[in-house]
Amino acid sequence: MKKWILASLAIFFFSACEEEHGLDNDFLVFTNYDSEADFTGCETFFIPDSILLAGYSEDPEYLKGTTADAIIDSYVENMETMGYARIDKKGKPTWEYNLR
Repeated sequence: MKKWILASLAIFFFSACEEEHGLDNDFLVFTNYDSEADFTGCETFFIPDSILLAGYSEDPEYLKGTTADAIIDSYVENMETMGYARIDKKGKPTWEYNLR
């Protein structure tokens, strides 16, 4: 449970420094983070190859392909720039990113 809380906080913390910014004409990205979160000791992360889309469908819809790759690559680049290592989920990462 603690790992999932940390993963959720990481999504918000490392997403961006701005409260709202546009990615392009098709997406709007909102970010936030818990200012009391302690990320010391976190060294590795996992991020899937798709993005869960917010919508009204009962079945989950995922963004995949080159558009998703560009967004995910941006997250990965930011994380690696800050010194975190991306690893496979089987490698038991410190936290997991879930993009929505």
